[in-house]
Amino acid sequence: MSIEEGETLTVRFDEEPSVVTAYLVDYEGDITETYELEEEGNNTFKLEPMGLKTFEVHARFSNGRNISYTVLTDILESN
Repeated sequence: MSIEEGETLTVRFDEEPSVVTAYLVDYEGDITETYELEEEGNNTFKLEPMGLKTFEVHARFSNGRNISYTVLTDILESN
C-alpha cells in the first residue's frame, strides 16, 4: 500500500474494540524502530514518518479476544 506522509488511515471492525493501538515499524534498519501512532479520530491514525514501514494494528475486545493486522506500507513524501 502507498500513502502520502501525514494522510490518515481508518481501520474498521465488525464490532467495536475496547482498545486499539497502531504502530509503524521499520524493520529495514540495523535496529528495528517502532513509532506509536496517535489516534486522530475513531480508529483513524496519521501515518508518519515517511519511508517503507509495516503498519501494525492491535485490537482488544471486551470478550478478551485480541487481533492484530499488519500491512507493508510505503509512506511517500507529501507534495
